[in-house]
Parts: sequence; structure tokens; C-alpha cells
Amino acid sequence: MFWYGILAFGVFLLHDLNCKSHNNERLLSLFPVGAGLLGLSILSQAQGGQAALPAAVRIIMGVLALFFLVLLVYTVFFAVQPKKQDRKKQASRPWWETPLVDTGVYALCRHPGVWWLCLMCLCLVPSTGFPLSSAVIYTLLDLILVWYEDRYIFPHLIPGYEQYKKTTPFLFPNRTSARRCRETWRKKR
Repeated sequence: MFWYGILAFGVFLLHDLNCKSHNNERLLSLFPVGAGLLGLSILSQAQGGQAALPAAVRIIMGVLALFFLVLLVYTVFFAVQPKKQDRKKQASRPWWETPLVDTGVYALCRHPGVWWLCLMCLCLVPSTGFPLSSAVIYTLLDLILVWYEDRYIFPHLIPGYEQYKKTTPFLFPNRTSARRCRETWRKKR
């Protein structure tokens, strides 16, 4: 099942390349397919055994892994949804063009999902015996993918992305981006 996780990143890349080439709208389903493959891979490997740690440590780390999973799902599937006032504009855009989201977690850094995936996998290691090698390899593949997306895909798909790159850190939040994240998060409520 480890290889399903590797395959997932290939599917994510195919999705990105399809969007950039405006080839086939039906292939947008590749993204959820990749997410499903990665989820299946992680879930199956997490059931492989238990770390030799006290139950309290395993439970705490398991709760943290669940917390990072929720953040990951929110970041990748829900935080990228256009604001209500932008939905009408989205209907008139080509299918491959995505509106820029620079609020909430995307004000913190351009690729917060990398952190959530990495931290979730690292928390699964002591809580379920998830292989550390899988956590490292999936994180490295995710880093390569987001670097490629940031450089070659998103500037073509997301209007305003080049300006967003100037104002928001790639991966490591700073004080300004953390403040902007907090402020925009409060405004959403």
C-alpha cells in the first residue's frame, strides 16, 4: 500500500498538467482520486502495528494526527472555495482558472497543506506505528509537488498568483503572514 501513496502524487501531477494544458475538464476528478489513493495508503499503513509507547502517548499523538487530518481536509477541499461574491464570477471563468484565495490558512503561507500532511504523518508514527520512511517520503514528494505547482502551474491557473507570491511566504509563516491569517480568519466569522 506504500506504493499507492507514491502513485497518488503522480495522479496529483497529472491533474495539474491537465489543468495547465486545459486539456480535459473531466480529468478534474484526478485530484480526488489522488487524495483517495493517498488516504488509502496512509490508512492501511497506519493499521500495520503499534509503536512501543505508553497508551497515553499513543492516544495524544493519535488525537493530534486527527487534528492535522482535519486541517488538511479543510485546507485542500474547503478553504479554497471561492467567497460567495466570487461564485458568480467563477461561473463565467474557464473551468481551469481558479480564483485566488489569500485569506485564512492561505494567508499564513502559500502551501499550508504540506505542514498538515507532514505533521499528521509524523504523529501517526508513534500513535499507530506508521512507517517513518513513508512519512518522510510522502512529505518530500509533497514538497516537490508544491514547488512545481508554485513555480509552473499556479501562476498560469490562478490570476494574481505572482502578486500573492510577493506577499505570502512559500512554506514558513512569518509575523506578518500569521497576523494576516488571524485577521482574515476573524473576518470570516
